[in-house]
Amino acid sequence: MEAVFLILVVSTALAGGFAMFQLAKINGNTEEMATNLLPSVSLVGELQIHFNTIRRAEMQHVIAVLGEEKSPEEDRINAAKAKIVQVEQQYQSMVTGAQEATMWEEYKKSLLRYYEAQKKLLELSNVGPAEAIASAAYMNGESQAALRALFKTLDALIAFNKAGADAAYDSARATYSVARGGLLMVVLIAVALAAGLGIWITRLIMRPLGFAVRAAQGFAQGDLTVSL
Repeated sequence: MEAVFLILVVSTALAGGFAMFQLAKINGNTEEMATNLLPSVSLVGELQIHFNTIRRAEMQHVIAVLGEEKSPEEDRINAAKAKIVQVEQQYQSMVTGAQEATMWEEYKKSLLRYYEAQKKLLELSNVGPAEAIASAAYMNGESQAALRALFKTLDALIAFNKAGADAAYDSARATYSVARGGLLMVVLIAVALAAGLGIWITRLIMRPLGFAVRAAQGFAQGDLTVSL
């Protein structure tokens, strides 16, 4: 009997420990998606929006003829750059692992190239109509190439974080499936042991009681030959 009780206690403890371990894994995957991977995708999307804003301002800057028309576009560019710095700080705080760190460095290099091209583009554009053709050519040449390279690094970051989110989701589903199957098996074993133990204990108690009742009935009828 002691062995059965011990098995029940151990199986219950194992079921609890197994459940806690699997729940911790699911929580870890969920937290990774909620606090890192999906926010990272959102932040890269914000960067792309700001760079598109800058590009539109650059185009308007090149098209504009008068200095007073170009100045507001430079203000838009500088405002977008300030927002980019804020988003970069948020993203960088969530960079994890060597692969993502390398990709982030590639982004920074591409950003530096783009800003250098932008500086030259605005210098040409600020000359005025005399450099209009050269400004347009540079914007469609090196400036465009630098922007495409920059967006390529951003797309890579989005793909990386989406792949991480998909992997975390698949891991959570697999963990749930394993946990459900394992817990079901342990519960069935515990129920079977408990049922068997209950039947065993009932028999151990009822048989002596039944014998005692029959003996008492015999004594009441005057039969003193019943052995206790």
